[in-house]
Amino acid sequence: MEYQFRQAKYSEASQIWQILKDAINRRKQDGSNQWQDGYPNMEVVKSDIENFQPGTGQTQTYVAVGEESFEEIKN
Repeated sequence: MEYQFRQAKYSEASQIWQILKDAINRRKQDGSNQWQDGYPNMEVVKSDIENFQPGTGQTQTYVAVGEESFEEIKN
């Protein structure tokens, strides 16, 4: 599978937040406490998009993966 990464647009913040909310709920259903403390939230998503600074070498990426995939990435 091939993935393409690009800078998010401010107009996409609601869609990004919906994906994150789905991931937050999934983590809760799986018994994880990750992302159960109010972070991230819509304000964080908007701030990350607004404060992106090209050319700094810094990136902000949100990725939701299954537990098995997370273990592969972590290792």
